[in-house]
Amino acid sequence: MEKISRQLFLVPFAMLCLALFSACSSNEQVIPQNPQDENSTIVDLGNVKFDISEMPFGEDTEDKTRTAEQPLMADTVVLSKSVEAEVTLERERTPVTRGVKHGLSDGAYRLVVYQANVFKTQVGFTVAGGKIAYLEKLILNDGNYDFYCCNDKVEFKQGENKFKVEFDNAATALIGSIKNVHVSGVRQTISFPMKHVGTRIKTRLTALMPFPNEGVQAKLVSVPNGALGDMIYDIPTGVYSSSKLRTLDFPASNYTKVADVYDPSLKANIYAMESSEYRYVLLNNTLTNLMLQFTNTGQLYRKAMNSYGALRINSSTQYMLAGHSYVLRVKLKPTFRYLFQDGTVGYLRDKGNRMPVALVLNNNLGIALTDSHVGNDYVPSYSSGGVLQGNWSVTGQRDNDRLFQLTQWNDAITTTTSGAHWTWAAGGTYNHANAAHNGSKGDKREVYPAFYWADAYREEMKNKCVSEGKLFDSNLLTQKGRWFLPSVNEWMYLLKNVGFSNPNSLFAPGGVATGHPISVWYNILIVRQAFMVAGGAPLWDDTDPQGRYYWTSTEGSLTNKAYIITVRPDWNFFLSDQKKNLTGFPITYTKAFRVRAFVTFSNTAIHPHSGGSTEDGWAGDPDQNISGDDFEIDL
Repeated sequence: MEKISRQLFLVPFAMLCLALFSACSSNEQVIPQNPQDENSTIVDLGNVKFDISEMPFGEDTEDKTRTAEQPLMADTVVLSKSVEAEVTLERERTPVTRGVKHGLSDGAYRLVVYQANVFKTQVGFTVAGGKIAYLEKLILNDGNYDFYCCNDKVEFKQGENKFKVEFDNAATALIGSIKNVHVSGVRQTISFPMKHVGTRIKTRLTALMPFPNEGVQAKLVSVPNGALGDMIYDIPTGVYSSSKLRTLDFPASNYTKVADVYDPSLKANIYAMESSEYRYVLLNNTLTNLMLQFTNTGQLYRKAMNSYGALRINSSTQYMLAGHSYVLRVKLKPTFRYLFQDGTVGYLRDKGNRMPVALVLNNNLGIALTDSHVGNDYVPSYSSGGVLQGNWSVTGQRDNDRLFQLTQWNDAITTTTSGAHWTWAAGGTYNHANAAHNGSKGDKREVYPAFYWADAYREEMKNKCVSEGKLFDSNLLTQKGRWFLPSVNEWMYLLKNVGFSNPNSLFAPGGVATGHPISVWYNILIVRQAFMVAGGAPLWDDTDPQGRYYWTSTEGSLTNKAYIITVRPDWNFFLSDQKKNLTGFPITYTKAFRVRAFVTFSNTAIHPHSGGSTEDGWAGDPDQNISGDDFEIDL
């Protein structure tokens, strides 16, 4: 068995140098007075008096200051392909009390005396109801002594000069010591703190969505033989060791809802739960051997929590110290795939030197990380100079090859024709008498500002790659056609797969959309995080309650209207219609109109305009169903 050595100061023995004098010589038992106060127990041997106190777990971090400590460790753990955990371990800060110490718990205790590392004598006493119920006497000659006190959860091996604590007593075993105490004839009271040999840990969970209604359960386990099975302290050498190992497999703990926790990165409160109990282990367990396993079948982020992998604490150097109280904070969050500048797709944890350019919504569709802008203008306009026009088009006529009823919206929501068709395919534009209005809308700022704005994001990403010296996929960032103004249907992938909402909620009870602005709840926490962790921006302005109005490429049955998506910071996602030409509207309103480009990344080697093609660049029908959504199974 490997011997684990540490200096004596790591053992929970208080080492004080205090004077003690000879005890009385009576052979009778001494029944002392009641304790003087609730913070300690007085063990009065006549001419010898010990003021013994029991130090609670975590007394070293009594919350006397508001200054936050740095976590002992921090890590990100992959629990599944689509769920990660941000993990920090901290010492629990106990609340300020009248005194962190208290009198001894009921039970049997032993006071052991050594001189020059040689056993001299021992006495026992019992505490019942906070009072000393039984006490043996102590007689010592003048000299220097070491005193040890332990409760009945600690085994004293006199012949081996050792103390031993079994794992099952990690929660209750107490030991204290006073070393090199000079005994003389002067009456004194000796302070004698007792500390826990074990250490404890509890778990606090946070998430960006409500936890399962049926509750959360998880258990603390270890790798095989990953925990100390006992603790042995050798008195002469001051070294402690373990004679055996064990595998931890605590019963599952239930978690209870606690107050929401403010997350500064999200600028909002997030959901929180806490384990209902502490788990206790012996001192000097290595944290890297411990794991948290979820056992409940309820879903979080559309995955059963018991399907998550074990959350292993990654700290090879941090030991759990005696008497300390720890909090394992676990922030559970969904992870998403991203499209990178080189045309590849993957998770940010694997990005290396690649630069994300879009958030993936399904197997071949992504959304830009920021709003499009031309120069400094984010509001689409047919002329430069900072005019906040916000226009979809300025023709005053029908512009798409297909219109969608404004009295009911089910067709607009469910029709899978891509906005790429209406942005780039010449056939996607209605045949106008004015030839200048025909052809690809994405090339015509003066006529179709919103469509022109969609491609501006591609140009911005290309320029960024050039300035940073990054190689990029020319089909993705050089050639026009991959980035486009999305349809209503394509926005539904954002609503469902990132907003964790249900697009069907936009329908009236009869299954038909009403034609009036209708809202549906969506998870702003997840949406914000999905963009911001990749260096992007959310879909709203926190300071503007009206939110942002995003143009879609879906045109209404009235020739002067198109559909817009309204995304607000109050958890509401709206579908409605708006006039295509906003010239003359108040600037306080038009300033909120934006374009967030979408991108197709399947078959990116095909140039959308090659060979005189009038289609949008896909190998098949431009109205093909954008399928391949794998988020409902694994984000």
